[in-house]
Amino acid sequence: MMMARPESAIVSPLNRGALLIAGSIDALVTLGQTLIALVTNTVVLLGQWVTLLKDCGWALIQIIRPPWPKPAFQHSLAATEWIRQTALIGFDSGLIVILISSISGVVLSLHAAVQFSQNGADSYIGALAAMAIVREMGPIFAALTVGARCGTAMASEIANMAVTQQVDALNTFSVNPTRYLVLPRLIAAAISVPLLTFAADISGTVSGMLVARMVAHLHFSQFLDSVWRFLTLYDLQVSLAKGLIFGILIVCIACTQGLNARGGAQAVGDAATRTAIQIAVAVLVTDFFLTWVWFSGRGLNQ
Repeated sequence: MMMARPESAIVSPLNRGALLIAGSIDALVTLGQTLIALVTNTVVLLGQWVTLLKDCGWALIQIIRPPWPKPAFQHSLAATEWIRQTALIGFDSGLIVILISSISGVVLSLHAAVQFSQNGADSYIGALAAMAIVREMGPIFAALTVGARCGTAMASEIANMAVTQQVDALNTFSVNPTRYLVLPRLIAAAISVPLLTFAADISGTVSGMLVARMVAHLHFSQFLDSVWRFLTLYDLQVSLAKGLIFGILIVCIACTQGLNARGGAQAVGDAATRTAIQIAVAVLVTDFFLTWVWFSGRGLNQ
């Protein structure tokens, strides 16, 4: 004999619909809470970055505005730290940036050479490679490289100082942490990242020219003539301006995460992890808006 199922095991279509609606509502509520938290955290981060930039600007004004304060303790420390950070960002990251940009230029020019050669558009290979590298790939790759290599190192170093109360010790000795820790890194990044961007533009374009010569048998003069006809000074200015903005953004994110670190060794690792993720997202999102602002009015084909 077959046993009858209990009434609690029987789910009517109406109950199923109610359960489905309840599950959908819960999912929507969870999604809404997540979006609200994301927006709130983004606004808080933007506020912290603005405050940090304001403090750096005020500290820089105090340094360059006469009458100058008494020399040598804070000034010598700041100068030494600025030189060290400039070497860390610019010199130590230079080879990696050039390597990544060269590889991207090789791949881009390889695809362009194969496709354009089949359609008799060899003269446009140089224009495509140079415009893509100078407008987008050079600044982005330089910023992502500096962010991954130097941004996380900045966050870890400052976070270690924060959790071991070295930042509090600076306040005790009447040394402004923003002026001593953040400002030298900000100046170093504002100088080094545009230079790295320029190096990435040159290396990517040159590597693309070599590949176009080997694959499409395009003479160097033809490649450079295409670059000269389509690439403008405005493109190079935008590329360097993107490098400047990305450099400032990297330092703001890294120093904010480092100064806000609390706890022990795990807080240092968490600060480095958040810095890497935020830099990657912030650079790509900022690049989208900068490209939209600087090129939408001119037309992307100009």
